[in-house]
Amino acid sequence: MRTTGPGPRPPRALLGAALTALTALVVGVVWTLWPHSASAPERRESASSATSGGTSSEAPDPATPSTPMSPAPDPDPSSGSLDPVPYEEVTPEPALPLSATADFGTGLTLAVLESEAVRSKASGPGEISAPALRLTMRLRNASGEPIDIEGMVVSLEYGTARTPAVDVHQPGGAPFGGVLAPGATTRGVYVFNVPVSERDQVRVTTSYTGTAPTVVLAGSLS
Repeated sequence: MRTTGPGPRPPRALLGAALTALTALVVGVVWTLWPHSASAPERRESASSATSGGTSSEAPDPATPSTPMSPAPDPDPSSGSLDPVPYEEVTPEPALPLSATADFGTGLTLAVLESEAVRSKASGPGEISAPALRLTMRLRNASGEPIDIEGMVVSLEYGTARTPAVDVHQPGGAPFGGVLAPGATTRGVYVFNVPVSERDQVRVTTSYTGTAPTVVLAGSLS
């Protein structure tokens, strides 16, 4: 006896079953992958925090220029500053005759006692043996205080061009020096090479300190 089974399903029933199975598959795949995708940024952030020690620092913007620090002003003008430092200029007094007594204005006076024509003798570096003038000069301290004359400078110029004369020690040179006591006098001898033809105009310039005036005695020693 032959049994007859159910006939084939209609096409719509098969299509619905296939869509249902596909939807279930897609939902399962998304559900499986979603937790991993969501936790990936968290893991990257955690790893970045661990690398930086748990702190976050913002790098400076290279486009923003940094403000240069101005150097602190130098409180001491004398420690390398290029600013001009004021000083007291010492101006020579008007020239006096060679026969006069010059006054430095500090109680110290100077006079030329004698002028002799000699021939110098070279005895040191830069000295030349030549016709010369030997001047004997006197200093007097009329003040009530000792005066240091160790740094006394005496120079001589001759001729219309005021040529500086070369000073020598011999014969008989004995420059001023030491400390001159109140009321005391002392003598100094200076030798200068001066051509015989240039002795009509001679200027003797003397100074002993940067604060006292420089005195000048001028005239003829021919």
